[in-house]
Amino acid sequence: MGDRSSIYITNSTDDSVIRIYGHWSGRDNANAVATLLNKTDRVGDPMYLTAQMFYEFAIIEGGYTGGLGFGIGSVTYIDYTEDNPAIVVNADTGEVKYEDTQYTRAEFIKSFGELSDEIGQVTHDYNE
Repeated sequence: MGDRSSIYITNSTDDSVIRIYGHWSGRDNANAVATLLNKTDRVGDPMYLTAQMFYEFAIIEGGYTGGLGFGIGSVTYIDYTEDNPAIVVNADTGEVKYEDTQYTRAEFIKSFGELSDEIGQVTHDYNE
């Protein structure tokens, strides 16, 4: 039972994949990825991008307060059998794979979010 969705983050230097999981998140994963890719300047920095992605997905989209419902971990495979389509983000380039379609960063933002005038324009202070 649930409305599970995940965001998987890959990069060229690590063999493992980072999975961010939401038990009741539905399709919030697509909105979180599009929103973050539109405002972050951390594409190319997998550690920071992963932290920002968890924040956007779990806290901003999901209202996570530290209880059950969200998870983050290192996995060796991508599970495409959840309730909602998995999203795979390449942290080096910002490219996204979603429902068997490969998107550039700009294409994904345009398809699933609101494209700002300047991609990568930081609009949120993650140091708050």
